[in-house]
Amino acid sequence: MQFLSIGSVLGWLNRRWSAEAVYHQAHNHKYACERQQSSNHWGNSRPAAHRQVSYAYPMMLRGLRSVVWVGALICMSSLWACGTTISDKDLDEKQVSVAEVRRLQDLQKRKNRDDVILLIDPRPPADFAKGHIPGARNLQLSTIQPNDPLDPTIDRFKNIVVYGKDPSSAAARAMAKTLMAKGYSNVVWFATGIHSWLTTGGQLEGTDTPQAQASGTP
Repeated sequence: MQFLSIGSVLGWLNRRWSAEAVYHQAHNHKYACERQQSSNHWGNSRPAAHRQVSYAYPMMLRGLRSVVWVGALICMSSLWACGTTISDKDLDEKQVSVAEVRRLQDLQKRKNRDDVILLIDPRPPADFAKGHIPGARNLQLSTIQPNDPLDPTIDRFKNIVVYGKDPSSAAARAMAKTLMAKGYSNVVWFATGIHSWLTTGGQLEGTDTPQAQASGTP
């Protein structure tokens, strides 16, 4: 909608300036005729500034139009690069299931690669430390700045999977949208997150897991 609004404004300005240019062209022609007819009366005594003002005005319009067009192009470039808006519908279309997450993990292990899948957990560090999906990276939304370049340690992964505790996780939803809008490719949302991971037999890493408690890890 922002792009269309700018286009509409530019179109209106262009039509306005064209009308102004036609008007002043006609005005200049009329002025030239009047000047010819009254040359005997005025001679060359008419001030030069007065003789030139009507001709200078269209030039001013063209200069102003060029400045506005350049500014508008810069604004549109910024909107395309940084102002992309990700809707809930866009995010829902990028959901993956727990089965797909496991498939990607198995593929990474089987191919002996480290760039197939990155799991991003945006929950608070304390919650992440207590228990998270094995191999996940804790990343806080506050560390993603609009003007920062893409992080190559994230962008190199073919599948960037964002998850939270369950579908109600606002932090996970916001993180997935932010990464998509920033330009990271292959970002998907594992909406059911830890809940479906555990209910389908998955285990967690962390200090507050049965495995950690059994081994005496503090």
